[in-house]
Amino acid sequence: MKKSELQQIIKEEIGKILGDKINLSWEDFIKNKNVDIKELRDELRLDLNSFKELYIKTLNKLNKLKFPLKIYRALSVNNINDINQNNLGNHWTFDKNLAEPYSGDYSKNTIILKGKVMLQDIDIITTIVYNILIPNENEIYVSNPFNIKQVKILTKNNKLTEAKQVGILYHWTKLKNLENIIKTNRINTSHAGHGTFDYVSTTRSKDKLQFGIAENSDVALVLDGDKISNKYKVIPYHDLETEEYDDITVRDEDGNAIGIADDEGNIIRYGAFDEMEELIVGSLYPLNKYLIKVILYKTNPKIESLLKEKNIPYEIK
Repeated sequence: MKKSELQQIIKEEIGKILGDKINLSWEDFIKNKNVDIKELRDELRLDLNSFKELYIKTLNKLNKLKFPLKIYRALSVNNINDINQNNLGNHWTFDKNLAEPYSGDYSKNTIILKGKVMLQDIDIITTIVYNILIPNENEIYVSNPFNIKQVKILTKNNKLTEAKQVGILYHWTKLKNLENIIKTNRINTSHAGHGTFDYVSTTRSKDKLQFGIAENSDVALVLDGDKISNKYKVIPYHDLETEEYDDITVRDEDGNAIGIADDEGNIIRYGAFDEMEELIVGSLYPLNKYLIKVILYKTNPKIESLLKEKNIPYEIK
C-alpha cells in the first residue's frame, strides 16, 4: 500500500471517530495566523459582536453538510483534454446550481465536474472565510484536489442552460459620467474588487437611502439582471454599513446600532442595514442590451437630447 493511500485511510478513520463537524471555536478562529480579523471586519464593515454572530451563523451552515460531500466545479475549456486530471482546482461549491466558470467566460465549452470530498480534505479556515465574505456562493475550498473521489463530468455544453433569477438591478452614478456611459455603451469597472476581481457595483434596492453611494448620485441606470446573468457572473455581496455612519447612528442602551435618524429624529434607515449589493464581474457591454431605462435626479438639455437620440427611455425625479 502506498504511503498516500495509507494517509487517506487514516484521515477517513479519524473523521469517523471525531464526527463530520467543524469543531473550531470563535477564540481559535480569531487567533489563527491565517485569519486577519481587522481586514475581514473592515471589508464587511462590522463591529466585533456582529462579526462573531456572522461567524457562528456561517459555522452552523457548514456543519449541516453531510460527508462525504458532493461538490461541483465549472471549467471553461476548448475540449475535455484540457482538464488537468492531477489538479482539478481548489475552489468548489456544494450547490450544483452555483457552479460557474470563475472568469464568467462562456465562449468555450463549460464542463461541470462533480466529485466527493471528506471533511478532512477541506481547508476549514479558507472555506469559512469565503462563506463569510460571499455567503451565496457556498464555497468549499479543497486543500488537496487529488483527494477528491468519484470525479465525473456532469454537464458539457456551450452555455449554461439556466440563468440566475437576479431581477432588476440599479447602477448609481453621477450626471457628469452619464454622457460617456451612453456614448461608449459601456459601464466600466470602478472598483478593484474585494481583493480578487474588478466589478460593476449595483443594488437590488431603488431606495437612494438604502445604498451608500447612491446618496451622492444623480442618476440610476435600471438594468435587467436576468439578462446580465446569462453572460456575466453576478455575485451577491453581504455589505452591512456601520462605521461610515457612526457619528449619526442611533444606538440602544447596550450600544447596538438601531438606525439612522433624520433631522426630526425619525428612524429612516436601520443601523447595520443591508445594501442589497450585487457585483457584476467585469465591465458591462453592450449596455443597451441590458438597459431598461435611466432615472434622472438631475438633468440638462444635452443629456436628455442624447437619451432621445439613442432611444433610451428615461424619467425625471
